[in-house]
Amino acid sequence: FPIRERGTAMGIKQTGVPLGGAAAAGLGALGAGLGWQPILWIVAGLTLGGGTLCLSLDGHRSERQGGAVRDVLADFREVVGNRNLTLLNCTGGVFSAAQGAFFTYLTLFVRDATHAGLTFASLCLGLAHAGSACGRIAWGLVSDRVFEGRRKIGMVLIGTGASLFLISMLAVGPGWGVGLGALLAFLLGLTIASYAGLLQAASVEAVEVRLA
Repeated sequence: FPIRERGTAMGIKQTGVPLGGAAAAGLGALGAGLGWQPILWIVAGLTLGGGTLCLSLDGHRSERQGGAVRDVLADFREVVGNRNLTLLNCTGGVFSAAQGAFFTYLTLFVRDATHAGLTFASLCLGLAHAGSACGRIAWGLVSDRVFEGRRKIGMVLIGTGASLFLISMLAVGPGWGVGLGALLAFLLGLTIASYAGLLQAASVEAVEVRLA
């Protein structure tokens, strides 16, 4: 993809993650009635169907010429020594840890802080996944069309927004704080859970095309 479309393309590709989370939540609810064994058969069947579909795609293998091992080691040293890529990877590690903590503890936090029960906590998780699906495409579009391919501006905005929203979670509680919890779950999905497409596009663009 050209640079003015790459962020959008990566964002669309990355929506598979929150859509998978939403599907998992739906299967969990279905499992209450069917039991876990039929659910695993359903997932296995869907996976087999996806794999079969991939077999029908036309793919071309590229052949490396000359000293393969030597070339790979040289490329590896060049990638590892890239300062911009190293900084992006460190940033990605921090963002990934924050996203992991957010999704892991969101339902527990919302349930304990609001006393609204597990059903409401599950709703907040669904809102977070919905925000993530929207954000991954939206940030890609913004980085392509508004920032003209400058991914790092979007990363800074995502990190700043997510920090503010996480701090605001301190105000979540019973009463009016219940609605705030739902809103913040969506906004955090829109930020800390939506960075991956931008990061991957920026990482590819930090090196020469041959090293992408």
